[in-house]
Amino acid sequence: MTLLLRDDRNDGERKAATQQRNNIHQEAHTTSQNPAIRLVSTITMARRGKKSTRKNRDSTVTASSTETSSSTEEADTSNGFLQKWRDLPPYFWVGGVVVLLAVVVLLVVGSVGSSNKARLRQQQQSATTTAAWRQHFSWMKKGDSGPFVTLLPGELPGYTGWARPAATLAKYFQLDENFYIAEPVEAGKPWELKVWCLEAEECANGGALFFVRAYGPSVLAGQVQDEKDGSYIITLLPKDPGPYTLEVVLTFSNPDHIGQFPLPEGQPEPAYEGYLLPGFPIPFLVVEGSEYKSNLEASYKSLPVCAMDELLETSATSALEKARWVVTDKINQPNHVDNHLYRDQITFPGYEVSENSLGIMMDYRHDTCRILPHIAPKHPQNPLNMCTEANGPLHFIFIGDSNMKLQRNLFETMFLGLPEDQREKSRYNEHMIRASYLDLTGGALRSNLIGGHDHNVTRFFQTILARKDESLEKPERYVVLFNTGMHDIHRLCSHEFAADRIAYLGEQATDAEHGFHCVMHYRYAIEGLATEVLNFPADLRVFQSTTAGWPKYGNWGVVWPPESAQNMPVATEFIDFFNDVAYEVVKDSFPTINIMDGYWVSYARPDNREINLGKKKALEKKLSHPGIEVVSAMLRTWITIVTQSDLCKEDD
Repeated sequence: MTLLLRDDRNDGERKAATQQRNNIHQEAHTTSQNPAIRLVSTITMARRGKKSTRKNRDSTVTASSTETSSSTEEADTSNGFLQKWRDLPPYFWVGGVVVLLAVVVLLVVGSVGSSNKARLRQQQQSATTTAAWRQHFSWMKKGDSGPFVTLLPGELPGYTGWARPAATLAKYFQLDENFYIAEPVEAGKPWELKVWCLEAEECANGGALFFVRAYGPSVLAGQVQDEKDGSYIITLLPKDPGPYTLEVVLTFSNPDHIGQFPLPEGQPEPAYEGYLLPGFPIPFLVVEGSEYKSNLEASYKSLPVCAMDELLETSATSALEKARWVVTDKINQPNHVDNHLYRDQITFPGYEVSENSLGIMMDYRHDTCRILPHIAPKHPQNPLNMCTEANGPLHFIFIGDSNMKLQRNLFETMFLGLPEDQREKSRYNEHMIRASYLDLTGGALRSNLIGGHDHNVTRFFQTILARKDESLEKPERYVVLFNTGMHDIHRLCSHEFAADRIAYLGEQATDAEHGFHCVMHYRYAIEGLATEVLNFPADLRVFQSTTAGWPKYGNWGVVWPPESAQNMPVATEFIDFFNDVAYEVVKDSFPTINIMDGYWVSYARPDNREINLGKKKALEKKLSHPGIEVVSAMLRTWITIVTQSDLCKEDD
């Protein structure tokens, strides 16, 4: 059915209405062509959208004449409403502005109040943490176990100026979102955190290498497990309660696998980076463990001397799990007692032992026992003297590179008390103890093949036996400490010694593409040297893992060339891999040869490197040599092993 609407207007009225509608349509069309107006209209429509949806949809079903009439009425009403606002007196507008300003002030004050509350909560949390630390260390009273000594952030060196590439993946790393730093860590239990390398194609399959160190009441070395998906699990085993600072340093972002070395001549070796990951260093708090008791107290002195088995390694990382460097004193510690030898003058020995240099004193401590301290050669309770008096002469044999020579030199000086003109000559001291050293400069393979009489292992042992004194009342006993590592790694794996390799290993010994693999030849070196040691009639044989040489991060006083990179074959991370190889070879093929640690004891102390005497040489520390503190800890561990072995047990 069609509904007809009656129009009672005359022609003049209808023409006027038609013209009015045309004018409105023309104005609307003009408005739609103006971008600025169209934009405002769009925004307005969007703002009004929610309101329009609430309107009764039935209102749209009306006659066209009714719509026109309603629109006109709404426009008139709107114009009237605006006119009423314009007619309001001025004091009304002033009052409105005042009210608006008051609302703004209240909002600002409320915001500031919320900010102050948040700041107050942070201060309360900080105060709670500080109070917890104080309460936890309340048992450390002056005069009982000495003052609490800890290293604060920045007290150990970090980046020391080596030239490094700007191309690094460090910026793509981040802490796992589930890691919560505020949770305290329980002493004696492993602590793990995960980092991710994201948003870079090179991150996908892992392969990055790191240096991990935490310091506080003690200095801890960390381990990194590559998950092969761009994530890495970092593990530490804190033993001593207190605040710590954790450093995770990216040393190589995406290096070639060690099995691919030596690299072809035209392929550059990865350069050491040494960038802290974003967000590091980070602090964390260690609280006393429920099952583990720290030996920071004076009770450490009452611990028994370590048994031989406690100092021998059962895995490539067992040393990391049972010993650490403990901070015992600092020059700037309020309760520090000055050493009269170094207080008023600067000396070379004082520089070596940190009294005239870094100003931090540490002691290498095991969890359940202690290694022998330095005991004067003529002391009546010197265990070495007691051993020889009961069971006969001892001959200490050191075999290895210059790191082993450092231990031999310290042994003759500090433990045998030999005068300078008697050192390095394999002379007995007054208690019938002497030392000999075989220099494996160039590594075991090179020394045996082209090293000559002075470096050949077979000839060295023949010379030792030829000098045997048959007139002794009790026969001389031999104890052998040996290693081959840093020289083998450097010469077998780097571009630098490609020509030298060819001289004793043949034309194929250039790179891995020609079938020469330095890892495999290092296995040959270990097997050959261990076989020679096994064939020698020694009473005790111990392989010492290679020290953490060539550290870049964390040392100090080093002169770095500004235009040269520090390449991967001379890096601590390389040594870690080769130590795993050595451990596997010795344990599997030479089970009667024991293993002691040289790596983890030195890994955590890049700050303690060899110092050379002289005005110019004092800053030219050799990165391949640990300092006197580390060498002493290694040597005292070896002496403890010997004195706790069957060699020094009294006969029934």
